[in-house]
Amino acid sequence: MNFKRTNNIVGWVVCIIACTVYIMTMEATGSLWDCGEFISSAYKVQVPHPPGAPLFVLLGRLFTMFLKPSQAALGVNLMSALSSGFTILFLFWTITHFARRLMVQPGELISREKMTAIMGAGVVGALAYTFSDSFWFSAVEGEVYAMSSLFTAIVFWAILKWEHEADEPYADRCDAYFGHCGDARAYEVDMQAGFEPTGHDQLIVRWHKPLDPVRRRALVAKAHAIGAF
Repeated sequence: MNFKRTNNIVGWVVCIIACTVYIMTMEATGSLWDCGEFISSAYKVQVPHPPGAPLFVLLGRLFTMFLKPSQAALGVNLMSALSSGFTILFLFWTITHFARRLMVQPGELISREKMTAIMGAGVVGALAYTFSDSFWFSAVEGEVYAMSSLFTAIVFWAILKWEHEADEPYADRCDAYFGHCGDARAYEVDMQAGFEPTGHDQLIVRWHKPLDPVRRRALVAKAHAIGAF
């Protein structure tokens, strides 16, 4: 069986389920806390409370650009719902990656039974998180946590994706991506710093394979250089 094709198809089905649930259950207006502030800031492209969440505001403006002021909350809530739905997609792919690592030896053909077990693990894990109370709560309101979860999921999935190309020529092109997302914090949307992977954390994770001292120093310098911008 073709693992990549099956993994993509099942992942997108799970993503559609999550997006559908979140869109059907998203709030019509805003919760009585920071949501109103973020919704109005996105609609007017203004600055919410520190650290400001600039990426959230700019993307929120895109979702509210063609809506009336009375409908601005719907646009931002829709953005959160879609962000959370795609978070589930990358969570599914992360789970199946680890399940495949545990069950399939390098070079081994995946049997139908193992394929079913791997896909089943991904579906159960992703949907369990989809309907968890805390994540579902933040997925349907105009807050920053849904988008923050999405970018965190993308970064972690990208680390695993890099693993397959670590020994290929030009594999270090991923350094720019990790360094930009980590040190520059381009995706920062008011999530606690402790939950955000920094460029250093990314490099430590990726050093599970031996690196010569010169290359290691080059990677650290590259992450700092990118973070400076």
